[in-house]
Amino acid sequence: MANRRDRTARTAVICAYAPELPMLEAKVARPRRTTIHGLTFITGRMAGCPVVLLHSGMSMVNAAMAAQMVLERFTVKRIVVCGIAGGADPALGVGEITVPARWAQYLEATFARDTGDGWGPDILADGAGVANFGMIFPHAVVDVRSRGGAGRRMWFEADPELLEAASRLSLPEGLALHVGGSGVSGPVFVDNAAFCDYLHRAFAAQAVDMESAAIAQVAHANRVPFIAIRGLSDHAGAEAGVNTAILNVDAVAADTAKVVAALLKALPHGPITSPS
Repeated sequence: MANRRDRTARTAVICAYAPELPMLEAKVARPRRTTIHGLTFITGRMAGCPVVLLHSGMSMVNAAMAAQMVLERFTVKRIVVCGIAGGADPALGVGEITVPARWAQYLEATFARDTGDGWGPDILADGAGVANFGMIFPHAVVDVRSRGGAGRRMWFEADPELLEAASRLSLPEGLALHVGGSGVSGPVFVDNAAFCDYLHRAFAAQAVDMESAAIAQVAHANRVPFIAIRGLSDHAGAEAGVNTAILNVDAVAADTAKVVAALLKALPHGPITSPS
């Protein structure tokens, strides 16, 4: 592509929350900054792996736009999403790090009418099989890779080789890493105990954020391996008292960056391969 900035095969590392970026950049040898349409891309090597770092900004739209831009402007071998998330699984504690095997968008949905005898019907029902939360009836999203772009898909999977590499990591004592399970994303900061419980029950979600599923869909459309590493900064409204995300962001983001660096160190840095 004519607009590509370089031909080095790189791992794109994307974070969404501004305080996370310096912790990642600190691990990059000889960082070089390039700004394109207001987004700053940082190239260099992390743990010996050629990388391009990007702060996408929070939200599904920003995440998808930034992911597509980095794919078009750089030679991207794989995408690693890094940062904090809310914990939807009550069995997991704040500070633990999740690496979900699949991601869904929980708010691609119908907001159904109140009939006076319950919510519905969902006139756009697509057979996704996910329970509703009151008026909210989740749907699968349109999969542009399907024949004619008419197919729909609820889950976008992390790359199995990246998941396997993550499961074999040797991490410093005190870091708890959970590889597998499900994550969900939507354009909402979830700080509600009832909705957090719903996400865990309906989607078997362990982590909830505002970007990963959007980036997973972009990676799927472009046939680029994807993985998201999310440290749990809070319980998405299920904790007693105030939400703890802001209080924990520095420590959790720093630990998540350590896991990303360990993963990159463990990966081969050879030619680009793409999933089928």
